[in-house]
Amino acid sequence: MTENLSVENLPSRDNSVPCEIYAWAIRCVAGSRTTKFSDSEGAATRIVKGTSMNIYVGNLPYTMSDGELRAAFEEFGNVASASVIKDKITGRSRGFGFVEMNDGDEGSRAIDAMNGRPLAGRPLVVNEARPRDERPRFNSRDRY
Repeated sequence: MTENLSVENLPSRDNSVPCEIYAWAIRCVAGSRTTKFSDSEGAATRIVKGTSMNIYVGNLPYTMSDGELRAAFEEFGNVASASVIKDKITGRSRGFGFVEMNDGDEGSRAIDAMNGRPLAGRPLVVNEARPRDERPRFNSRDRY
């Protein structure tokens, strides 16, 4: 999630998110959320990432488990979680997954090293995960 914030509407008025005010921008550490900050005139912009990073891993072998995905990324740092996405009905892997790393720098190194690396004969597609788009829930009563 990306939020546009200015000096006038700091998220930490209740001190729930530690912030620092610079002459050109505001810096807040807000977990794994990415927040975009600018000064009141909008002249300077800085993107601050929290301490953890969520990574998308595509083109996975269909036989890969969560543990194997975790092991593949642990050589780059501490892995908070790793999950291979499975089909709801069949329980079979959908060929992609997500890895959350505790440190953003370690996550960046993992992305650079793993993107394009062959795993079980398939080149991996690895990049920083984008936030999921909000979609309206389907309601069968609204169809007609």
